[in-house]
Amino acid sequence: MTAEAPSAATMRRITYYLEIAERPTTDPVEAETFRERAYRLMAKYRIERSAVGTGEEPELLANEWIDVPAPYAIEKIVLLNTIVNVLGADGYVESGGGRHRYRVYGFTGDILMIKTLFASLVVQAANALNREEIPPLPPLTETLLRISPRRLKARRRAWMTGWKRTFLRGFANAVGDKLAAMQRPETPELEGGTALVHVGRRDQVARYFADNVPRDVKASMTVATGNGMDAGTQAGRQADIGATRIGRPAAGAIER
Repeated sequence: MTAEAPSAATMRRITYYLEIAERPTTDPVEAETFRERAYRLMAKYRIERSAVGTGEEPELLANEWIDVPAPYAIEKIVLLNTIVNVLGADGYVESGGGRHRYRVYGFTGDILMIKTLFASLVVQAANALNREEIPPLPPLTETLLRISPRRLKARRRAWMTGWKRTFLRGFANAVGDKLAAMQRPETPELEGGTALVHVGRRDQVARYFADNVPRDVKASMTVATGNGMDAGTQAGRQADIGATRIGRPAAGAIER
């Protein structure tokens, strides 16, 4: 779903408002008033700030479903949500009938980047996890040694599953830190202006999300227990989140 394209007159009006707001001689209160007028129009027509006054085709706000495959869909959703948040988008999860999907809201270019990066990182996480030697279940106490072989097998399976889940959580956390670091300006002189651009984009996405998300959507998060967090964090720190891997086909699926 995309918004109606703005007219040339609307684009000129937004440009005019922003020019007044950004003049050094404009009174701060007046500047904020004109900036708010511009942002309201930009939010209404889903226009990216960088497209205003450049002569480029404006990037629109949109929303799109992303399917999240099993196994470990919840952990993959954590990874996807991390990417979405760092890149200034928003979204929610819909689950049912064994299917999980994530509806992401943001600028069209950001959504494309989110989808591409998520697909790449799912493969990288799977490959990293499959290379790991998962430690065995810790030595059991004398009491636990008396449990039946079937229960012992179930405990070992739960241990393995928990380790993999926390590995993927650690991977997602480390990837989020790397992405956040990439969003920071290389020089302190650019920090203020970069922050304002990010805030403006996030404000537009927040308004679009609030206007379009179903009212009955509720956020929820599960807690994973296990001992794979450190290994997953290390793998996430080594993940490739640049153009050298994005879009490159690769084989990789997490073993159950």
